[in-house]
Amino acid sequence: PAEAENFRNELLTDPKERLEQRVVRDQINQQFSTLCHSVSVDPEPRVIRFPQVQHLYQGISGELKNGTGIATILQALHPTPALGGSPRTVAQDIIKRMEVFARGWYGAPVGWIHGEDAEFAVAIRSALISDHRQINLYAGVGLVAGSDAEAEWREMNQKLRVLEESLDL
Repeated sequence: PAEAENFRNELLTDPKERLEQRVVRDQINQQFSTLCHSVSVDPEPRVIRFPQVQHLYQGISGELKNGTGIATILQALHPTPALGGSPRTVAQDIIKRMEVFARGWYGAPVGWIHGEDAEFAVAIRSALISDHRQINLYAGVGLVAGSDAEAEWREMNQKLRVLEESLDL
């Protein structure tokens, strides 16, 4: 509990973590604002805690404009800067040139649609099981000004460890 509380406080006060969260929040807010009559953003981020990880979280909600369909929402919001970088077009061009693998389903919106109802999550930490009995695990980190490569590598490995531990091998 003490370690979790220390990490919570670190997330809330670390300038690099706050910058990552702010970039994502601002772009989602901007994109969402084009789809909605009004948008509401929680005043401050808070930490959402899961058994193995903690994240900065800041709720964004709005009233959609009439006729705004689910596909339009997904197209406007995906990928968020957490996956596709910012500014979006420049970052995606860099990602396409520099990544040595195809992302496949990594980071895709995954969910369900039933009539006009839908719920989606981002497959930001995921596993792809192939026909050849191979499992590819995917996780990433946010790189912003002030990122430390070694710290980011450790963070990514921690995220992958959570996935590895969930496998019953």
